[in-house]
Amino acid sequence: MKRKIVILPVLIILGIAGVVGYIHRRVVRIDVEVFEVGNGYGYQLKSGGKVLVRQEVIPALPGSGPFCSRSDARTAGILVRHKIMNRESPAITKEELKVLRVDVKCLDLAD
Repeated sequence: MKRKIVILPVLIILGIAGVVGYIHRRVVRIDVEVFEVGNGYGYQLKSGGKVLVRQEVIPALPGSGPFCSRSDARTAGILVRHKIMNRESPAITKEELKVLRVDVKCLDLAD
């Protein structure tokens, strides 16, 4: 009987913690905003009016400039948002840029 009394509160606490954690994860919203920068585009990620990431150049390409198109900037921003939401490093690699088909020809850095 004593064992049931101890187990029930533990199960209730774990259940409440699980529900709170689930709700918190679903409530967090990160918006991707694209903006003009120089002769191209960048993106920023915002949550609750606070800027989390502001990217004015194509990451993973040393000496690069801004994204060539609005859609490329948005696509990269969406990938970074996905990584942040999944608690991964927000860094983007050259390989990911290739998979996303981000155009770098306007930079004159294409391999």
